[in-house]
Amino acid sequence: MIWPWIVGFFFLIIVGLCIKQSIDNKHKNEMVKVLEEQGFNVTQKFMGTDGNSGIAIDEDSGKIALINRLPNILMDVILYRDIISSEVTVDGNSISKTERGNQLGGAVVGGLLFGGVGAVIGGLSGSKKNVEQVNRIDLNIIINNTKSPIHRVCFLNVECKKSDGIYKKYMNQATHWHALLSAVIRQADVAAAKD
Repeated sequence: MIWPWIVGFFFLIIVGLCIKQSIDNKHKNEMVKVLEEQGFNVTQKFMGTDGNSGIAIDEDSGKIALINRLPNILMDVILYRDIISSEVTVDGNSISKTERGNQLGGAVVGGLLFGGVGAVIGGLSGSKKNVEQVNRIDLNIIINNTKSPIHRVCFLNVECKKSDGIYKKYMNQATHWHALLSAVIRQADVAAAKD
């Protein structure tokens, strides 16, 4: 008699996951709609797997849209030169980081995120553990905006192993966006050096 309970339990889990996926897709579609209504010519986009964050680029106009759905859909459209840094983190640990060379030094950017002492201590951290399980991949973008300087795009928000296909898929996407933003940062550095 326990089998009906087990089957019912798994059925509820599957239904719950389907409902969550449907809600996430609805949120992503809402964010894309906001972009289109603003006349933003999307050449590349990624809507976060959490359904609450996103990024899009309009390569023709040199603009980037940073999208946040909480509590309502908010969108900051910025110029390439307004990006100060881009960083990929896995479970909060930095994997790769690029910063504007002539705007802020690493300690200042770290200070924005963690405070002065935290930035120095974080930069001096020693050994790293080789962790096989991960829960989250984020792209952290620091922009030239005093009211909202940090924008995070969630690329993975589920526990998995580094050897899993889902991890590799979303790490590749996060790396692509980081490389894209790194190129944008370098272009802005070159343009600033010419001025």
